Amino acid sequence: MTQSVFLIVDDQKSIAQLLKQNLEKISPIPVLTCHSLSEVEQTIADTTIKIEVCLCDLNLPDAPKGETIDVLNQHQITAVVLSGTFNENIRKEMLKKQVADFVLKDSPASIDYAINVLLNIYRNAQREILLLGNQASNYRNFLETLLKRHRYQVTATEQLPDIDDMDSKNLPSMILIENSTKLGNSDVMNFLSQVRQKFDSHQLPLMACEPEQNIANAIKMMKYGVNDFFNTQSNPEEIHVRIRQNIELCESYKEVEFFSQIDPLTELYNRRHFYKIGEECFQKCQHNQQQYFTIMLDIDHFKAVNDSYGHTKGDEVIHYTAQMIQTIFHNEIVGRFGGEEFCVFGCANESKSMTEQIIQKTKLLLKTIETQSDIDTGIAYTLSAGISFHGEDIFQTINLADKALYYSKENGRNQVNLCK
Repeated sequence: MTQSVFLIVDDQKSIAQLLKQNLEKISPIPVLTCHSLSEVEQTIADTTIKIEVCLCDLNLPDAPKGETIDVLNQHQITAVVLSGTFNENIRKEMLKKQVADFVLKDSPASIDYAINVLLNIYRNAQREILLLGNQASNYRNFLETLLKRHRYQVTATEQLPDIDDMDSKNLPSMILIENSTKLGNSDVMNFLSQVRQKFDSHQLPLMACEPEQNIANAIKMMKYGVNDFFNTQSNPEEIHVRIRQNIELCESYKEVEFFSQIDPLTELYNRRHFYKIGEECFQKCQHNQQQYFTIMLDIDHFKAVNDSYGHTKGDEVIHYTAQMIQTIFHNEIVGRFGGEEFCVFGCANESKSMTEQIIQKTKLLLKTIETQSDIDTGIAYTLSAGISFHGEDIFQTINLADKALYYSKENGRNQVNLCK
């Protein structure tokens, strides 16, 4: 099994070490250094490692004219070039060799930029770009090659996808449309409109690429929901910077959104978001004439756990309980309501057997906690539960389940009761 690594190549050992140290602070994988072309060739020949991305000095003692880049290209290793001096002709030559970026080594800021580019290119292997463009288009083929050079997973097609088949959990990182005229302008505009009705600009970024004479069309596409555009005269650096910034902006938004919805300790929905998606699910149940159920759960005598074992152990108990709830109710909406209280909401059939099944699953959960908690956490504890199959909205059905939970706790705990 090979080990993934980053490679830094610089004949100045102090610079190579500085780059290595800075990258190791944020790198998920090991970092190797080389100081000559011969060392690079020896490293490439090592079959126990796989070089993911290389940050390479342009001029080395045994490769004064950038020959190292040719060797990296031969082995299909993505390279970011570092250069101590700026020369536009050399820069253009390197970009023709399809290096991922050309960075001037002139300040601490440029060093930080080069490190971030390296890490970003590594992450691109997990990012998918859907490239929509005419199969016969040379520029579409150029874009596909450029994107793959930056390690993106690229799906290139001239067929506009069916919006109904697109799911929020399996969206590409970006959709890039190349020359909408060749795809059918009205079809593209209709596609954009449908996409934006289903997914907002932070869920699915869209970009357009148009010839210079079609810029007015690109601006129109932005009015239909495209995040950004570039033209066919844009240089590769501009293209990859625009694509990267739009994808990273979307990812940052999703990260903020995730932490606003998820309880950090248990990774269950927090109370506020549970009510939001619970109400959506409630309305869907009513529309489909399905029976719904709500379960409120509470750890018995949890204060005693914290007082006796400390809050760290208390957190472990909460996390373990959340795992058990989600294991048994893996198809339902599960949330932490704060402290030691949890809630489950889901749809069921109208049959009595399904109602009994929900009750039995809840009893199974309580029995599992009672018998396994001491073994798995070192603390023996129990749960109480209340179930509701009624309510005019999500708020009322939760309140009814909460009343049933209160009855369970008042009558001995470690039991399940239904709302009357």
